[in-house]
Amino acid sequence: MVTFKQYYKFTEGAQELALAAAREKAPAIKNKHLEHIEDEIINHGAPGVEKAFSYFSNLLDTLGGHSDEPMNITTKWDGAPAIFCGTDPIDGRFFVGTKGIFANIPKLNKSVKDIAKFHPDVEKDGEVVSKKSLRDKLTIALTHLSKLGIKDYVVQGDMLYTKNMIRKVNIDGENYLSFKPNTITYAVPATSQLADKILQTEIGIIFHTMYTGPTVAEMGASFGFDASSLTQTKDVWFDDANFKDVSGQVNLTEGETQHIRQAIEAAQNLHGQLGDVYGFINSEQCKDLAVDLKAHVNAIIRERGVFEQDPATWANQFIERYVDKTNKAIAKLKTEAGQAKRRNAMQACIDYLRENWEDIQNLYRVYLSLIEVKMTFMQKLSNLKMMTDTFIEEPDGSFRVTDPEGFVAVDHLGSAVKLVDRLEFSKLNFMPGKKFG
Repeated sequence: MVTFKQYYKFTEGAQELALAAAREKAPAIKNKHLEHIEDEIINHGAPGVEKAFSYFSNLLDTLGGHSDEPMNITTKWDGAPAIFCGTDPIDGRFFVGTKGIFANIPKLNKSVKDIAKFHPDVEKDGEVVSKKSLRDKLTIALTHLSKLGIKDYVVQGDMLYTKNMIRKVNIDGENYLSFKPNTITYAVPATSQLADKILQTEIGIIFHTMYTGPTVAEMGASFGFDASSLTQTKDVWFDDANFKDVSGQVNLTEGETQHIRQAIEAAQNLHGQLGDVYGFINSEQCKDLAVDLKAHVNAIIRERGVFEQDPATWANQFIERYVDKTNKAIAKLKTEAGQAKRRNAMQACIDYLRENWEDIQNLYRVYLSLIEVKMTFMQKLSNLKMMTDTFIEEPDGSFRVTDPEGFVAVDHLGSAVKLVDRLEFSKLNFMPGKKFG
């Protein structure tokens, strides 16, 4: 795949050929939601487990500096909203937008009027939900991101701040500039050159994904965008999420390498002993079973802040949660016939889950083993240094040091998964007013 650094070294004519090649090779995927690496077992069964093992092995080789095709490791920034910007292939006009650019009717904001039209206030549960903050951010993005020279492609990033979000704070006796786009507070020492630069800007954003294609709807994502090709402007602070030399910052000792390798082998052995226990996920009796299983994991994190360690308890609680959710849905149905039909479907699903009782537990055993491997990597990746310090702001106004939200691992084929300490950040994202990341 052509990198952006290579692309901009070409002549103008060669640039067109390179961009065409990037379009041809770009995967037909949208980066609307990255999956946790352990969730691949629920999404895809046995192939998902093998995919996770492949990521782990490649990541181990990359951190040890022994890979012929090293993985690209990027920081997962806790920005909001996700911003897409670039030129519409149809008319060449610059636009900004959210994930709504991929809707059936694409919400491409090419003017302030478009922003007002596509992002009006909405009514929810009898109350009006204001979208003014989003409209204001999109207006600032439209005004200033157009200066970056983004042409013939679209790039996605996480908005970190607009000028009115920047605060001056004192943390443990040191003065910082800070901004809090979502859950994490990012802080820069007030006397640094970076702080001086940020103070002169109107907006800050981290870019991470490029899209190419003949239309916005047909665009495919290429992860690991290199922002060095963009035009510098005093109004925008921007960077990409790439670590320039991962192996140089994370030096695995021989003992650490062996520990991680043993964790991977233990998970592989468990997977191999169980055989293909994952086929039950594709069920006609239980619709959206994969979605419900992932929701069950998230619900336990939200309620208890842990991963349930006993597979039998986890499976029992899943059925209880499924029955409770379905009964609530049945109660909303207006006809007895509709309620009876839904009860019969619920009982068929319960019977199916009981028939596959051992497989559900074994799937979760492998799931926990993948989490264990992931966390061994997280312990080392947390040593990677970001350009800002990261904190959680407590209710009393104090600040607690925290690691970055997580990381994204991109393989040589352009596929990506996220590595996140879910007991820390997913739990925080489930707090009132937060969206799950």
